[in-house]
Amino acid sequence: MENLEWSIKQALGNGAATEEIIEAIEVAIEMRGGSATVFARFAMNVIEYYGTTK
Repeated sequence: MENLEWSIKQALGNGAATEEIIEAIEVAIEMRGGSATVFARFAMNVIEYYGTTK
């Protein structure tokens, strides 16, 4: 999950909007189903943390 955290941090740091990252997460859920929901919860926590502490 460290790679996911790093990727989200980099995306936010390079100007990606939170909505764009969430859209990518939604696509992952569509493509991978249930297993992606585990990562989605973690990803949302990372977005919340780094999105407010930029």
